[in-house]
Amino acid sequence: GGMQMGKIKEKTKKVTKKTKQVLLTENGLTKKQKYVILIFTAFVIGLAIYFSVTYVLNSFQKITYVLDEITLDEYIELNNSTDKVGIYIASSDSEVNQNYEEILVEVMKNRTTKMKYLDLTKVNEEGRIITFMNANDFTKDSYTEPMILIFEDGKIKDSLVGSTDKNGLITFLDSNRMD
Repeated sequence: GGMQMGKIKEKTKKVTKKTKQVLLTENGLTKKQKYVILIFTAFVIGLAIYFSVTYVLNSFQKITYVLDEITLDEYIELNNSTDKVGIYIASSDSEVNQNYEEILVEVMKNRTTKMKYLDLTKVNEEGRIITFMNANDFTKDSYTEPMILIFEDGKIKDSLVGSTDKNGLITFLDSNRMD
């Protein structure tokens, strides 16, 4: 009967091996599957981190490299500047302005000219909106935002008041040679 016993043991081993495989696939995963899932998860997390960092850097970059934020006092000085300068004037807490600003940044980032940016939210917080309005004749009685003023030789050469589409903005900047 020794021969018979050996075959039974061998069959039992095969069955046990199969059972292990079935159990592993039902309640858990094979090592290879676990490894693939781990790599995939790491990749997805990596992508998420990459995009959040890129997004934060882009929003930071848009202000510092494309729009050069100025104070009200600097704005008043620029009103009398003989240089040609473009100033974007808007309240940063307005959703309309934020959408427009995205278009402005997109258009300006391919140009060498840096656009100055006066945030009216800060001017308002300082309680100096009247000072802002009195800085030049253009805003003396009232003002509309967002607006872009082009100063040259100490006076307002041109203005773009209210939001416009990308093409309108490009046309305005080109006509004022803000490249």
